[in-house]
Amino acid sequence: MKRCLQKALCTALCVCCLFSMLPTALAETKTGYVKAGTALSAEVCDATGCGWRVIGSLAAGEVLVLSEQETYYFVSAQGRQGFVDKSDVSFTAPAATTVTATVPAAAKSTASAKKTVTYGHVVNCKDWVNINRTAEKNALGKVYKNDLLTILGTDGDYTKVKTMKNTTGYVKSDYIEKGLLHKSDDVLTDPIKLKSTQNNIWLRNTPDDSTSSSNINRKLSGMKDKEFLAVAENGEWYLLKYEDCTGYGRKEDFAKVK
Repeated sequence: MKRCLQKALCTALCVCCLFSMLPTALAETKTGYVKAGTALSAEVCDATGCGWRVIGSLAAGEVLVLSEQETYYFVSAQGRQGFVDKSDVSFTAPAATTVTATVPAAAKSTASAKKTVTYGHVVNCKDWVNINRTAEKNALGKVYKNDLLTILGTDGDYTKVKTMKNTTGYVKSDYIEKGLLHKSDDVLTDPIKLKSTQNNIWLRNTPDDSTSSSNINRKLSGMKDKEFLAVAENGEWYLLKYEDCTGYGRKEDFAKVK
């Protein structure tokens, strides 16, 4: 009898703990903002049992807050759902990043002029989206996830942009996020042509050595002497463009094309 009472008490305590972990639904969902690399967690069960684990990281951008616990929000973002620490979520939209670039003056003048350039990058797509000749129609080609773009203006639901290959066109604004891929990136006014010194190049989503699946954008083979375009730099890393790929590569793996 005593053993049965102990077992019943333990079961009741476990149920109470389980319900205490459930998120509290919000009266209204709300939009928040996270920085690149924000950890996304969930309860995962396997042969060893169940527990909270990091299941990936989020790119900088919007998240939809669905519910909350004491220290976590339950969010939907970038095609996934999970928990993020409340301290990692801001409800103030980040300011657009602008870069002042020096532009050569007219040939007959020795003075230099300055203009403000607003950058953005491609988000909220699996691989690519169309860039159109005009708003809504006449596709020119594709722009790829994380591609760095110069923002020239807006037209209804579309943003007028210029790519790093100097193609000017319109992309639906839902796929454009103002600012650099990472706030610490230093955009190169004149992109640098580089040649790979390595056979294998790993393009990463962030400027760090992590080889986790969430950080590796593309693994490229047979790359020795292939040309890349550096559009920004971040410490010991270049933000590189190669055909339909954009990602970070170590500076030591490349040489400037003379």
